[in-house]
Amino acid sequence: MAVLCVGIIPVVAKPVKIPYVSVPLATPDTSITCESVSDDSNTVAVGLKDGTVALYDTTSKHWLLRTARLHDDGIQSIAFKPDTSTFATTSTDTALVVCDTHTGAIKQKIDAGVAGLYVAYSPDGKYLAEATTGGEDATGLPQQSVIIWDTANYTKKQEIVTDGPATNLSFSDSPERLLISAADVNIYDFATRKRIWTQEIAPQSYASISPDGKIAACSTGLWRISTNKRLSDVGSQCNMSAFTRTTPSFAIYGSEEDGWSMFDGATGKEIAELDAGENYACLAPNGKFIAAGYNTGELTIYKIDAGNIKKQ
Repeated sequence: MAVLCVGIIPVVAKPVKIPYVSVPLATPDTSITCESVSDDSNTVAVGLKDGTVALYDTTSKHWLLRTARLHDDGIQSIAFKPDTSTFATTSTDTALVVCDTHTGAIKQKIDAGVAGLYVAYSPDGKYLAEATTGGEDATGLPQQSVIIWDTANYTKKQEIVTDGPATNLSFSDSPERLLISAADVNIYDFATRKRIWTQEIAPQSYASISPDGKIAACSTGLWRISTNKRLSDVGSQCNMSAFTRTTPSFAIYGSEEDGWSMFDGATGKEIAELDAGENYACLAPNGKFIAAGYNTGELTIYKIDAGNIKKQ
C-alpha cells in the first residue's frame, strides 16, 4: 500500500487489482485505457484494451461486474448518463455502445460510421456528445467533428465540425455550455450551438469548464470566459482537467510529468500543488477522490480532502 501526500496531508492511494469475471474473452487484456466516475460518485467505470468495461463500487470497495466485449478495439472513452442508469462507450471501431449500469448488458449499439474519441452526456441526459475522427466533408476531404446524439433513441441531432481531433469534451450545468478541446478550445452555447469563446492551446491537451459555465481550464491557464481574463497560469502539459460538481467547486489540473494542482472553481486561483500526478485520470464529481490507472492493470484511488488542503 503506497502512501502519497496531497500538499502535506498524507492520503492513501490504494491500488485495486482488476479481476476477471465469468465473461469469456477472445483476447484477455487488463490494460486500462480510460476511466469515468458516475455523477453520484458511487461507481467508477474503467475501459479496457480488450474492448470490455469493469465497474467498481466506491462504497463497498468491490468490483461489480465486467461486461462482455463491447468493441472490436480498446475502449476509447466512457460516460455515465447523469441518472447513472446507463453508460456509453466509444472506440476506434466506429461503434457507439450504450449499456445498462446494473447488468452491463448492451441496450443499444449504433454504427456511427466514424471512429469515436470521447463521449460526454449533457447535464439533463437528453443528449450525448461524441468526438469523432475519420469522416469526410462534402468535397471528400478528411473531417473531424462532434456528433450530438438525441438519447431518446440515439439518433443524430447535429454535427459540429472541429479544427482537428478532439481530445476531450466538457459540459457546464447552468448555463448549459459545451467545451470542445481540439487544436483550440472552443465553447458553445448548447441551446443555440453558437460558439461564444475560443482559446489556442498546446496540442493534444485536456480542458474543462466549471459547473456554472464561467471558468475554463486549459493549457494556457484558467480563464474567465465572459471577460477573456486569465486568472491563473498552469503547467503547459495537461493530461487531466476537471471541475467538481460541489458547492463551492474546485478543479484538478495537470499531468504525470508536471503533477496535479488544485484550483478554486469560483475564482480560478491556485489552492495547492498535489504531490501526485497521473495522465488521463478522472476526478469524482463529489470531489472526494481521483480515479487513475491509465495503461496499467490497477485502478488507483487518490483520496482528496479539500477542506484540509485549503487550510495549508
